[in-house]
Amino acid sequence: MATELTERELAVLERFARRQTNAEVARDLALSVGTVKWYAQQIFNKLGVSDRRAAVALAQRLGLFAHSSSAGPAAVDPQSVPYNLPAQFTSFVGRKVEVAQIRNLITQVRLLTLTGPGGVGKTRLALQSAVEVLPHFPDGVFWVGLFSLNEPDLILNAIAGVIGVRESGEEELLVTVQRFLKPRRLLLILDNYEHLLPGVGIIPALLTAAPNLRILVTSRAALHVIGEQEYAVEPLTVPDEDQSASAEMLLAHSATALFVQRAAAVKPDFTVTAENAPVIAEICRRLDGLPLALELAAARSKLFAPRALLARLDDRLTMLSNPLLDASGRQQTLRATIDWSYALLDEHEKRFFNRLSVFAGGWTLAAVDALCADMPPEQVLNGLGSLADKSLIRLELRTDDEPRFGMLHILREYAREQLAHSTEAEEIPSRHATYFLTVAEMAAPELHRLQQEQWLLRLEEEHDNLRQALEWFLTHTRVAEALRLVAALGWFWVKQDHHSEGFRWVMRVLEQTGDASPELRAKAILFGAGRLANHVGQLARIQEFVAEALAWARAAGNRNCEAWALAYFALYHAVSTGEHDQAIPLFLEAHHLFLQHQPDDYGSAWVLNALGVLYGLHHQFAESVACLEESLAISQRIGNWWGIRMALMNLGLVAYQRADYPQARHYFLELLPLRGQVKHRHELAQWLCGLGLVNAGNGQAHEAVTILSGVNKILSVHALTLNYPLNQFYEASLAKLRASLASERYEAAWAQGQALSVEELVNYVQTVRANFIPPTL
Repeated sequence: MATELTERELAVLERFARRQTNAEVARDLALSVGTVKWYAQQIFNKLGVSDRRAAVALAQRLGLFAHSSSAGPAAVDPQSVPYNLPAQFTSFVGRKVEVAQIRNLITQVRLLTLTGPGGVGKTRLALQSAVEVLPHFPDGVFWVGLFSLNEPDLILNAIAGVIGVRESGEEELLVTVQRFLKPRRLLLILDNYEHLLPGVGIIPALLTAAPNLRILVTSRAALHVIGEQEYAVEPLTVPDEDQSASAEMLLAHSATALFVQRAAAVKPDFTVTAENAPVIAEICRRLDGLPLALELAAARSKLFAPRALLARLDDRLTMLSNPLLDASGRQQTLRATIDWSYALLDEHEKRFFNRLSVFAGGWTLAAVDALCADMPPEQVLNGLGSLADKSLIRLELRTDDEPRFGMLHILREYAREQLAHSTEAEEIPSRHATYFLTVAEMAAPELHRLQQEQWLLRLEEEHDNLRQALEWFLTHTRVAEALRLVAALGWFWVKQDHHSEGFRWVMRVLEQTGDASPELRAKAILFGAGRLANHVGQLARIQEFVAEALAWARAAGNRNCEAWALAYFALYHAVSTGEHDQAIPLFLEAHHLFLQHQPDDYGSAWVLNALGVLYGLHHQFAESVACLEESLAISQRIGNWWGIRMALMNLGLVAYQRADYPQARHYFLELLPLRGQVKHRHELAQWLCGLGLVNAGNGQAHEAVTILSGVNKILSVHALTLNYPLNQFYEASLAKLRASLASERYEAAWAQGQALSVEELVNYVQTVRANFIPPTL
C-alpha cells in the first residue's frame, strides 16, 4: 500500500499528521487549497478511509512515515532514545540522497565531517540525518553548538555540559568525559568546528577511549585527523539554464522548491506562474542554491516581486575560484546576498545592526538599551522590530516574559566586519564589556540570597557574553575591569560546575596583571581563584597568591578579605594535607574576623559549615552540631538555599556518625521539599546516599543496598563522585552490607537499585521512610 501513495500525497499526509489545516498545507507545499482537498480525497480513496484521522492512524500502523525525509524530530518518540536535537520550525526540503548517504556513513565510520562553504546547510543536514539514525544509538544523540566558543580549550567543557558530565574536582575533565563515554553507544554532533581547529586533538582522544562513540562534525574545512571521513555538502540543486521553467519543474529542484516554500510563508498569496517561474529559477541560480541566501532572498518576497528581487541581485554577485579561501571567511555569493539585505536598511538601521553584532549568544532588551544608551528608547524598539521583520535578527523562545534576541551566525559575522570598519569599532565593544561587568557585579551578592537560582540562570544564559567581555578586557589591557569580573564570577563558576574554565580565566588574569592594583588582585584571588581551587584540586597552587592577598588585607585593614584568606589556608590544610589541627584554628580566626566591622553572613555560614564537618570527623559532636545549626540559621535568614542544603546534609551526617539514625533521617528528609531548588544530580546523589546510610544503620539492609545502588547509578551515568567524607561513609557501608547479606540477596538488591530511574528511586526512598523502624534502645 505504501507504493500506492505518490511522494506528494505522502507529503500532504505527513502534514495532516501534524494537524495542519488545508491552508497551512497549501502554504507549505505551494499549492492551492483546492488542490490540497483533491490530494486529500485521493489519499482517502487509496487507503480506504473517510477522514484525516483514520488516514493518519492507518499510515502510522503501516509505517508509511518511517523513512520520510521530511518527518523531522517531531516524528521520533523522545522516550525511546535520549537526544537534544534543536527543534526545527520549518520543513526540510530536498537532499534525500545526501541524507541517505550520511545515514549510512554514520553507522559505518567513527568520524564523519560535513564540509562546505558557510550557508550551504551543513547544520540542518546533520540534524536531519541524526534524526534518522536515532535507533542506532540507544545511549543518545547529542548536538553541541560550538560557534559561540572563542577558545579551543572550551570544546571539552561544551561537550561535558551537553552530555551531563559534571566536574568532580578529583580528576581531569577529559578523564571524566572519557570514562562517561566509554561504555556508551552514542552520537555526538559537533557543530561549527572551523574556528576551533587547534583543538581538534580532543576528537581522537574521545574516540580512542570510547569504542562505540560516533562523532559527526560540521566545518568549513576538514579536520585532517586519522580516521576522518569527509563528506562535501553541495548546494541545493538548481534548474539548468536551458531547461524550460514551469511550476512543476521548480518543485523538482530543491533550491527552487525551498525558495517557493519560504516565499509563500511570508506572502501567503505567493504563487508560481508561467511568467515568474523563469525568474525564480534565475534567482536560485544566481544564489548558487545556498540555503541561507535563498531564505534571505525569499524573505523579501513580502516587498518585492521575483523580477524586482532579481534586479537587486544583478550588480551584487561576485564569484571566486575558491570561495573557501576567501579572506572574508564566507562564500562571496552569500556575502552578496547579505550586502543586498544590508543595502535595504537605512543609515540608522545599519548602525543599529552593526552594534548588535557585538553580542555573543543573544541579548535582552536591557542589554541593548545599555549598548544604545545614546539612542531614544523608541528608536531601539523600532530598530529591533524592523530588523526582526527583515529576518536579520530573531526573537528566541523563552519561558518567562523577558524577550531575548539572537542573530544568525553568518549575519553576525558580516555585521561585525561592518562595525570593525566604523568609527564605533572600539566604543561599542567597550560598552558591551562594561555592561556585562555591571551585570556580574550585580549578581555576585545575590548568589547567596533568596533569588540566587534566578541570578545563576541569568548568568548562565549570558555566559558567552561574559566570556567575550573578559577576553576584550584582557586584549585591551583593561586589567582593573578584568580583575573585577573574575572576582564577581567566582561563585557562578563554582555553583554552575564551570570549575576548570573559571579557574583558567582567573589564573590567566592574575598572570597578566602582576602590577595591577593590589586590592583588585587580592579580591580576584580570594573571590575567584580561592573559590575554584578546591574544585579543581589546585589548593596548593594558589597558596602563594593567597599569601599575597592576606598581606594586602592586613596592610589595608580589610578584615573581610583577611578572613577569606585565612579560610582558604584552612581549607588547604583540611583537604590537601589532612592537617585538621592546623585547619581548625585558622577557621576559628576567620570566623571571628567575619563577625567584625561589617559582618559577612555568607562567610560566617561557610566557615561554620566547614568547622562542623571537621569537628564531626573528630567526634566532637556537640561543637559540630552547634556550628552547623548556626550555619543553617544564618543561611535561612539570608535565603541562601545552597547553604541551607549543605548545613542540613552535614547535620544528617553528624547524626549518622553518632548512630542517631532517626535524627539523621529527620535532617535528610528536611531536604526533600528543597529538592526543587537542586539543579544538579550531584546534590541529589548525596542526599539519597545519606538516606541509604541511615537505612543501613537501622538494619534495613535490602533497602539500603537498593538505595546505594541507585546512587551508584546516578554517579556513574553523570561521571560524579561523592564529597569527602560522604564518599568514605558510602564505601564503608557497602562493605558492611556486602559482608552481612547473603550473596544472592545482595546482588538482587543491587540489581533492583540499578533498574530504578531517578524519579523511581526518589519515590522508593519515600516508601521506605514510611516503614522506618527506630532502633530499640
